[in-house]
Amino acid sequence: MLAEKGSYPTFPETIRRHLFHPLVSLPTSIDNILDGVDAVIVTHLHPDHFDDVAKNVLPKNIKMIVQNEADAKEVKASGLKM
Repeated sequence: MLAEKGSYPTFPETIRRHLFHPLVSLPTSIDNILDGVDAVIVTHLHPDHFDDVAKNVLPKNIKMIVQNEADAKEVKASGLKM
């Protein structure tokens, strides 16, 4: 998650369902996090792995690695190239 702390609602039916996500702030700026990144692996498309902030801040030409064609279609629909 690249969103600011507490930007997303809770995950219902979990032990910590009262907490908003992400639980913590990023340790540094997004620019610092992305510096030198050549590729991104997305294991699945839930917001805790590929959130709206990531869709907006990742360089549109960054190499994206996904698990299947359905996820690839969604990533491409976000404006990112595969």
